[in-house]
Amino acid sequence: MLPDLKEIRLRRKRFNLTQSDLASITGVSQSLIAKIESQQTIPSYLNAKKLFDTLNKLEQENVVKASDIQSRKIISVKREDPVKKAITLMGKNSVSQLPVIENKSCVGNVSEKSLLEKIISFEDISDTKVANVMDEALPTLPGNTPITLLSQMLNYSQAVLVTENGKICGIISKSDLLEAVAKKR
Repeated sequence: MLPDLKEIRLRRKRFNLTQSDLASITGVSQSLIAKIESQQTIPSYLNAKKLFDTLNKLEQENVVKASDIQSRKIISVKREDPVKKAITLMGKNSVSQLPVIENKSCVGNVSEKSLLEKIISFEDISDTKVANVMDEALPTLPGNTPITLLSQMLNYSQAVLVTENGKICGIISKSDLLEAVAKKR
């Protein structure tokens, strides 16, 4: 079942396409598009499908994906590293969390928040091993994940790791997502 024909005009305008632009992309005449949009005619199923298929394809091409906004520079620590190293790396690189990576897999996460919570339990956590203060691993998602799903995941995690062919290739924090949205506007 195809969407409501009124969607054609709305979606065409969303892409800043004229009726002529849409006509040349789809092979459907501009006059037919004008008649459809003014509700003067109902197109054949084939012509309506051409229009919706083209608009769907344009939407897929224009969706911002995780791979578009990821940072490929992944600053990480290992379980056996001292917390002091993690704190130094966070400060030096202006990041609020670090994935704990071993054997090319994320096994945990160290964040400013978790470190502040742990300070209450330890007198001096700087010499403590990362393994003693780390939280659960950051979630991973493929690079083609749309920004809408990415934003939902970041409601529950400070950052997400981006994978390509099963390998970690990037990281996205909440601030990375907000920066990407600000640039798009």
